[in-house]
Amino acid sequence: MTSNSLFQQAIELFTPKILILLVAFIVSLIIAIKINADLSVTKGKKHAKHSVKAMLKDGSVYHHGEGKYGSVTDPISASYTYSIDGKTYEYRFMERAVPPTTITLYYNDNPKAAWR
Repeated sequence: MTSNSLFQQAIELFTPKILILLVAFIVSLIIAIKINADLSVTKGKKHAKHSVKAMLKDGSVYHHGEGKYGSVTDPISASYTYSIDGKTYEYRFMERAVPPTTITLYYNDNPKAAWR
């Protein structure tokens, strides 16, 4: 079999119907990725009604590893406090990075249900 006949078979395989289906699949994949990105948490920040700055609570940083300092990959948790209309709320944070001293939290109607 020569390379020319393989090329000819490949061209015959991609009929117009198959090419249309392939393009439709790629377009639907791009649309699905775009919709998923729009529904992500970062998009939720745009739909939040309110935002508030939260401060790191003293003595609330905890390394969830073994030993005094743990490993670089061990999660670190911290608590943040924020006040709305004279009431103080607490937000718990856990990541594999050193927690920042202040974070911005977002919420709609219930300040207890704030997200980052």
